[in-house]
Amino acid sequence: MATDRGNILDFLYSHVVLKKTRKCGGCGSVLKVNTGRKITCGKMVSKHKQAKTVSARKRTYFESAKLPMEKVFMLVSILLWIKPPRYEFIRGNLKIAQQTLTDWYSFSREVFVSFAMKHSEKLGGEGSIIEMDEAKFGKRKYNVGRIIDGVWVWGAIDRTSKKLFLVPVEKRDRDTLLGVIKEWILNGTTIYSDCWRAYDCLSHEGFIHQTVNHSKHFVDPVTGTHTNNIERLWREVRASVPKYGVRRSHFVCRLPCRILL
Repeated sequence: MATDRGNILDFLYSHVVLKKTRKCGGCGSVLKVNTGRKITCGKMVSKHKQAKTVSARKRTYFESAKLPMEKVFMLVSILLWIKPPRYEFIRGNLKIAQQTLTDWYSFSREVFVSFAMKHSEKLGGEGSIIEMDEAKFGKRKYNVGRIIDGVWVWGAIDRTSKKLFLVPVEKRDRDTLLGVIKEWILNGTTIYSDCWRAYDCLSHEGFIHQTVNHSKHFVDPVTGTHTNNIERLWREVRASVPKYGVRRSHFVCRLPCRILL
């Protein structure tokens, strides 16, 4: 993880989080960021020199940040790479006030969700094998006067590309399952799953379907079908969800961190 100011800036420029040039809104000139991370237009306009200066942060992830750019970079890196619990670790190491840290948590998760949705695409296709399964996160309990419900999530992972999707759903039934599959998996894909009856329709919906009976074995002795990759994924996802639970409305924001890695 980069900690040097110069290395962090180089990283942000190379990933176009910050831009080294920008077009002046007044005259259309292409301007470069100076050493003070400012953008200044000194073009002569109507015989009067216009020296309009704006921060290189404008219209970027950092625009409203009062924290130094280096701290924001470190914070986001920790959110992406270190599993919970990490709140006290961040407060202790980055010396960020509690409310500021809470605000950045929420803002960063919104950005993660937006990025994941913008770059989403269907998985599979002819010749591809997708492992699919469902899992429930959380359980109903009382915690300081509020109820936390469990959330059903359907997940799938492509064996070759390792691309995946995780979709929280309200109902765990065949219609919901089929809707998720048609939205996120291409026709002609081979889908490996367990023997839950809701999957029985897949062979009639343009997919090749093979199952493994987990009550008897982890790998089907005849076909070799297994869902070990999606089971491993669930373990990783569970490790990223706080053990004390999370509100249903916040749960979807916890998933993109795993999708981005």
